[in-house]
Amino acid sequence: MASFRFHGNRWQARVRRAGYPVQTRSFLTKADAERWARTVEVQIDRGTYETPSHAQQISVGDLIDR
Repeated sequence: MASFRFHGNRWQARVRRAGYPVQTRSFLTKADAERWARTVEVQIDRGTYETPSHAQQISVGDLIDR
């Protein structure tokens, strides 16, 4: 479930789902925050979401092997 708050001068979106680390990102508008959160939630539901930390663990060699 996504939650939104106005923090400083930006909107912060936070997506929390069981089995996934909390994803947080800041935006200038609430509409952008809602759009990002909805996209993340849909990707999690479909099983296509990769956490940023997981993406950083993939090496260039792994990508070439694919």
